[in-house]
Amino acid sequence: MARKKTSKIAAVGGFQNYDIGAPGLNMSGSGDGTYYDPGVGIGSCGMQNYDSELVAAMNAPQYGIYSDPADSPVCGKCIQITGPKGTVKVKIVDKCPVCKSGDIDMSSTAFKVSYDTLIDF
Repeated sequence: MARKKTSKIAAVGGFQNYDIGAPGLNMSGSGDGTYYDPGVGIGSCGMQNYDSELVAAMNAPQYGIYSDPADSPVCGKCIQITGPKGTVKVKIVDKCPVCKSGDIDMSSTAFKVSYDTLIDF
């Protein structure tokens, strides 16, 4: 999973898919926002997703450790990410093993909403 670095973000969530914000799991925090291509394979939650979707990979500490990674309660949940440019609601479909608590690895489509420009380092 190639990661591209950006600035600080804040995330709140644990929302159920397609709801209007009723809280579920506590997945709030702040950290680094990065982007990757979720279309390179099946994500940890067992779904095939694409870079054109508003999806993200949760950091390893908040994702948790499960014998079947798709059993994580964060799979399929939505979080709201606020970056320097704006706010975007994404669905958690993967795990970012190198991300620290609070970090979120987004599709480039989601990243552009909250940050505006893709930055390669």
